[in-house]
Amino acid sequence: MIPETFSERIRIAYSSPQSLTASLVPRFTAIYSDAMRSLAITFASPLASHQAVGVELLEGILAVNGRPFEPWAFVFSTGD
Repeated sequence: MIPETFSERIRIAYSSPQSLTASLVPRFTAIYSDAMRSLAITFASPLASHQAVGVELLEGILAVNGRPFEPWAFVFSTGD
């Protein structure tokens, strides 16, 4: 992946019904490791408890060979 292409192409938001009462998702940093072929997302402060959090990798992310990465999304839940 070309690390620079992740900039402005990651969307994270609360997606559970309780999200109307939750605050905004904290600021985050995303660092791509070429050696590990992984993207590490770190939040500036803890996420709200008992929330579903949606993460989207948007169109425009490119592989090293210039091939576009298919947009992709997943959801996880926070605990206490």
